[in-house]
Amino acid sequence: MRLTATELRHSNIPFKIITDSMAAWTMKTHKVDAILVGADQVALNGDTANKIGTYMLAVLAKHHRVPFYPVVPTTSINLSRQTGDDIPIEERPASEMLSVNGVFIGTKDTPVWNPAFDVTPANLITKIITDRGCFPPTELKKSL
Repeated sequence: MRLTATELRHSNIPFKIITDSMAAWTMKTHKVDAILVGADQVALNGDTANKIGTYMLAVLAKHHRVPFYPVVPTTSINLSRQTGDDIPIEERPASEMLSVNGVFIGTKDTPVWNPAFDVTPANLITKIITDRGCFPPTELKKSL
């Protein structure tokens, strides 16, 4: 986030950082021109995998009619992944959610599901911005 803010400021692009839990209310009560996110992998159909919570932002953006743009280098387009269903999702250890500053706060039998990434379906994406241009997800192959 701090790197992104630095790059946006350097490029004279207006932005505001908010917490994840503020996203829906911000879209409802403030003018949000667009949402820009990164993506660790992009499938050939335009589905994108990024840090957990990105899919939630895309759903909120669609609901509030805010354009949603993953910004990725073309090297993030994975030619071996036809759809987002083909992208493996890393699972993080339960200890990340059951401790604060190294102090365990849960019980050992507390069930935890802690995926590091989620997949945003192409139908929630306005366009994908790459180093070779801006493409609707259905035309992503043209950037290769």
